[in-house]
Amino acid sequence: MKSAKSVDEIIISGYETFLQQNLDWPEPEVIVRFGQVPTSKWLNGYLDKISPAFRLHIRENGVWADDSQRTTHFWQLNETAVCQTLATRLQNHQPDPAWPQTIHATEKATWHTLQAQLRQHWFDGTAIATLLEMLPEDANLLIGNSLPVRHLDQYGRSQPKTLHIFGNRGASGIDGNIATGLGVAQATRRPTFIVVGDVTALHDLNSLLLAQHTPHATLIVINNNGGGIFRRLPISQHEPPFTDRFLTPHGRSFAHAAAMFGLDYLRAENREQFEQAVITAVAPPTPHLIELLTNGETDEQIRRQINNEFK
Repeated sequence: MKSAKSVDEIIISGYETFLQQNLDWPEPEVIVRFGQVPTSKWLNGYLDKISPAFRLHIRENGVWADDSQRTTHFWQLNETAVCQTLATRLQNHQPDPAWPQTIHATEKATWHTLQAQLRQHWFDGTAIATLLEMLPEDANLLIGNSLPVRHLDQYGRSQPKTLHIFGNRGASGIDGNIATGLGVAQATRRPTFIVVGDVTALHDLNSLLLAQHTPHATLIVINNNGGGIFRRLPISQHEPPFTDRFLTPHGRSFAHAAAMFGLDYLRAENREQFEQAVITAVAPPTPHLIELLTNGETDEQIRRQINNEFK
């Protein structure tokens, strides 16, 4: 993630929120996609609704990735070379300004509302947004699956600094995330923050043995006592199977795990404590474990409340 003075003119980072609305936008004539299928539910929903004349999929390795069968043209070309060539050829092209102006206005209005909501409400999504703002220049961020990556998508605004973002799907989204983050830290020697949920952390806890040799790594465990992501599903309305088979509360704290593996332990239950914990972790070259305690039920209620601001 890199941004400069013109970042707000180029990078659109609020689409995970504003695409939940029925937008009165002119339809694009061409869609150009690089790499894999988009992961955003709302972006994919928007792409399904529109009817552009051309949908170009450009991928140098030649691997087809279009399970929705939207692509009209597939080009096996070097992505960087394509962008450089287009930038040169379109240098003097003057497109209709209505399209970019509409998107930029939507982006600006979205973040105006989102940031006001994030200042007002403290929940796990706010923690991800806060961390992104506090990360030092050139830092690594290994973002876990399930809720953390979804919160990064929706609440992580583009930043005026260079950040290196990593992820590892693993098995069922919980296998090997901590090990991957510590490996990234050792390989790059950059400040590295690993953000995972409590179930992911419990599954990969033994990887913390590597932390003894990784002084510039910080593990942030968002502990909502179970599989909070499943609160978004209809099954959450059916008890007892939901709690026993999906939420799976464990009632564990990570303080003893930090002590066992020689990590400095920091506990946070609110905004002020979390911000101070991140400041402490950034300063000295000592491996840290920050345990952020949240309420999964309340967090989900706040998320829905914020989304309702855009309906």
